[in-house]
Amino acid sequence: VAIIGAGGIGFDVSEFLAHPHVEEEPPLGAVPPPPPLQPFLAEWGIDGANEARGGLQPGGPQPPAPAREITLLQRKRGKLGATLGKTTGWIHRSGLKARGVAMVGGATYKRIDEAGVHIEVTAKKGQAPEARVIPADSVIICAGQEPRRELYEELKAGGMPTHLIGGAERAGELDAKRAIDQGSRLAAVIEDAQVGKVYEAPLGLGAHVFKFFEERQGERG
Repeated sequence: VAIIGAGGIGFDVSEFLAHPHVEEEPPLGAVPPPPPLQPFLAEWGIDGANEARGGLQPGGPQPPAPAREITLLQRKRGKLGATLGKTTGWIHRSGLKARGVAMVGGATYKRIDEAGVHIEVTAKKGQAPEARVIPADSVIICAGQEPRRELYEELKAGGMPTHLIGGAERAGELDAKRAIDQGSRLAAVIEDAQVGKVYEAPLGLGAHVFKFFEERQGERG
């Protein structure tokens, strides 16, 4: 499986496909049973009895064999998953690597045919691109997002004061922190809020500098 796009959706899809398929789905509306604990402990090398030093198994993590061969692709050079959540991004990256998911950055997509996905990879700026073919019988596109504003347009047409926040306001690089910030600022002035205005924190000089170095670090990997 080749997955084009290594944002949050691409990582989630990779995580889903890397796990074995569940044959029996719970009935609609039913609460599914919790997953068994032992496979999770083994995958992350945790001593459930807490007898080993540090609570870690001496043999280390024992991830299961991946359910599929997966390659995750992105156009941007550098580390994949650099824009994931700061507190959980490392978990997603580690989990996929443990399940053998290949990650390729700096990819330029040329074509898709029976052989797979034809790409050119530029690992570093200034390097000559390297032609590769990613064998795949399935290709999943997780690149590009558009906001769904049908309800917003209906309410607006009906004369109801309506505001956009989060992914409905801007779908690219979905950011829960930005959505919560916009919602909180809007709620604080909701009685006098101007329709069509997006209430969000302006970026100061420090934030611009931090964003610049964060992007540079992502490019270097």
